[in-house]
Amino acid sequence: MKRMICMLLLGAALMTNPVTAHAAELNEEEYFEIVDHKPTLGMEREASWGYGNLYVDTYLFNEPSAYATTQTYSGNAYSISVQVSCIDNDGNNSASQKISLSNTNFIQSATIKSLTKKCEFFGFHSIQSTSNSGVQTCDTYKKID
Repeated sequence: MKRMICMLLLGAALMTNPVTAHAAELNEEEYFEIVDHKPTLGMEREASWGYGNLYVDTYLFNEPSAYATTQTYSGNAYSISVQVSCIDNDGNNSASQKISLSNTNFIQSATIKSLTKKCEFFGFHSIQSTSNSGVQTCDTYKKID
C-alpha cells in the first residue's frame, strides 16, 4: 500500500512540473553524404586538375535528393562547371541548370529531388585550367534502390 501511495505522489509531482522540450534544428547538410568521387581526366597525358563529387541524401522517409560539386586540387581554374541530373523510377528526367564560373576553384550545383524513392543520380563535372588548355571532365553516378 505504501508503494502505491508513493507512486501516485511521484506521478502527481511529475505532472505539476512542466517539462520543456526543444526541437533540434535540422541541418540539411548533415544528411548528405558523398556517394561518388572521381578525378577529372582529359585527352592529353596530363595530371588531373581536380575532381567531382556527388552528394546524395536518402534520409528517412523523404524522396532522395542530390547535388554535385567540382573542385580543383589547387589554384583557380580558367573555367569550372557542374550539373546534376536524375532519372526517377517512373522514367522522368530532371536536371539542375549547368553552372559555369571563371577564375575559381570550387562550384556547387543546385539540389534536385527525385519524385520516387528509387532513382539514378548523375553528376557532370568539367575543368579548363587555362584559356588555351583542353577541358578535363568526369561523371559521377549513384543508383538508389
